[in-house]
Amino acid sequence: MAVLFSMKRFLALFSSVLVILFSCGPASPNNDDPHFTSDAEELFFKNMRQSEYQQEENIAAGLSIFIHNEQKENDLLEIKLIHNWRKDQAFVLLEWYPQREKAELFVDGSKIIWTGQSMSNHHNVTNFLFDAHSKGLKIRMNDTSLILTDANITTIKDYKKLISKK
Repeated sequence: MAVLFSMKRFLALFSSVLVILFSCGPASPNNDDPHFTSDAEELFFKNMRQSEYQQEENIAAGLSIFIHNEQKENDLLEIKLIHNWRKDQAFVLLEWYPQREKAELFVDGSKIIWTGQSMSNHHNVTNFLFDAHSKGLKIRMNDTSLILTDANITTIKDYKKLISKK
């Protein structure tokens, strides 16, 4: 009887140890973060795409800032690709010329407001612009027609590739 009791106790303890071992795996990346970049995507960008960009480094902040080589200073919209290599994140920075505090963008009755106050706002506006461009729709900003340049489109595609969830 005592042997049967110790065998049950051993099996319970052994089962508990197995559950703990299998539930404590290596930490997985935060795939809920829309700005997360995988090592594979970072390596692809660095080896294949980075040569099309001018790069500025901010080592103290852990940031690399990429501006497409074909981007012109007087373009209405300049899109910069920002890579935070400390946190494995990428995001875009939209800069308007002339500078403004906010921009209202319209596409086929849809409207989005760029305020530039957060990474998420830049991300959402970038997706809005890219989706409209991909569908061949006209983008308007107030009373001005906005045409995305090849440099803008390439930067957005590289950004989307960097944050892809594969």
